[in-house]
Amino acid sequence: MGHTYSRLIAHVIFSTKDRIAYLSQIRRADVFAYLGGILHEVGCEPLHINGVADHVHLVFRFSAMLSVAGIVQKVKGNSSKWIHEKIFCTAPLRGSGDTQPLA
Repeated sequence: MGHTYSRLIAHVIFSTKDRIAYLSQIRRADVFAYLGGILHEVGCEPLHINGVADHVHLVFRFSAMLSVAGIVQKVKGNSSKWIHEKIFCTAPLRGSGDTQPLA
């Protein structure tokens, strides 16, 4: 019986809501480390995580048993919740006027 080997790598880019610059320079390292932890938790190997104030790039290796959509859903959902609770905001991120990003 033959064996199959898959080595899948994805490059995913996603932005902050409304492309607002929430990811301040001093917070990026914490956010990127957290994103790497989420990738590990869902069974992926982070290869490179970087970004700027309004978007993030993730490059990771993943199993053929996982879907990119499922991975991205978990990464975006968990990181968004964490950022809202721990890092940036004293109020939920919605429209202008009720958002208060922290430095």
